[in-house]
Amino acid sequence: MNGEERCGTDLRELMHTWAELVAYAARGTELRPGDILIARAPGRAAGPPLRRGDVVELECDGIGVLGTRVA
Repeated sequence: MNGEERCGTDLRELMHTWAELVAYAARGTELRPGDILIARAPGRAAGPPLRRGDVVELECDGIGVLGTRVA
């Protein structure tokens, strides 16, 4: 976030599948292209809340980097 690494987790550490996480996030709201869901492994401290103007980049080995500015 904003050029600082906040998490370096392995997806195998997650307690729920991505399908479960997306279904939970979609309750009571509409998910649209460009929305970002961020998950962290259990036991890792959450960072500060996102604020308007923050830049979030997600990197996945073999795929690349996706970045967006919080609106």
